[in-house]
Amino acid sequence: MAKKILIIDDEPLAQSKLKDILQQEGHEVMVVLDGKSGIEQAEKQNPDLIITDIVLPDISGFEVCHTIKRNKGPGAPKIILVTGNDGVVDAVEAGWVGAEDFMAKTSDHENLLKKIRQYLK
Repeated sequence: MAKKILIIDDEPLAQSKLKDILQQEGHEVMVVLDGKSGIEQAEKQNPDLIITDIVLPDISGFEVCHTIKRNKGPGAPKIILVTGNDGVVDAVEAGWVGAEDFMAKTSDHENLLKKIRQYLK
């Protein structure tokens, strides 16, 4: 069954590749370029899963995650934070803001796909 996935990332190449992969998996994929738009789309579209970059042009992915989790409460979508940095501090903060997972960005999407499948079950 197709699930709604929201990608929040300001890097066109990264979002395009991920969108293509997820659409091939049969999912409905929405893409936005900044955190505030991501929060708006999460409110309007009620995605099953959100994949957001931590570094965004307006607000951080941490703030996006915290806001969505606070606004939606127990019905909030699963959120995976991704970043080009592989810092322990980022992983800890991801847990604090309620993200289900934290991953470093990579060109190998297989690990991310495994996690996405896990959270969409």
